[in-house]
Amino acid sequence: MIGKRYWILIWWGILALGVTGLIGAIHWSFKTHWGNLEEVLRGIGTVTVSVGMLLLLHGTGGGAGQTLLLAALIAFILAFAVGRDRKQTNDGHPDHVEDAQGPRSEAHSPKPEAQSPKPEADGSERNYPGPRTDDFPPHDIPNP
Repeated sequence: MIGKRYWILIWWGILALGVTGLIGAIHWSFKTHWGNLEEVLRGIGTVTVSVGMLLLLHGTGGGAGQTLLLAALIAFILAFAVGRDRKQTNDGHPDHVEDAQGPRSEAHSPKPEAQSPKPEADGSERNYPGPRTDDFPPHDIPNP
């Protein structure tokens, strides 16, 4: 196979990234009570596909490489299904937030105080977003 050595190096790099991602996902899972299970499954899939490809490229392990590739495929499909299921259980609410304490709703978090609009020079209130032009000094810049 042409470039076999390079493919081996590439798959070692993917394995290193997969192990790093899996460790991070497991660490975060302890904080979120396994709220990011799809990330853990993706990490498992990345590690198993990398090891399987390395076994196939080295020509060792018999059918272990193919078995690991099948296991990786199953892990990726499960990650997709778990992630899709979690999105459907949120009922499409954009205010669903997860943090280190687990899932919560924005309705239970404190709201920032509403800012009243500044009065304009003529005494009216401005009803449009954006900065006020009179908030930016200096005003004495001559027009060309």
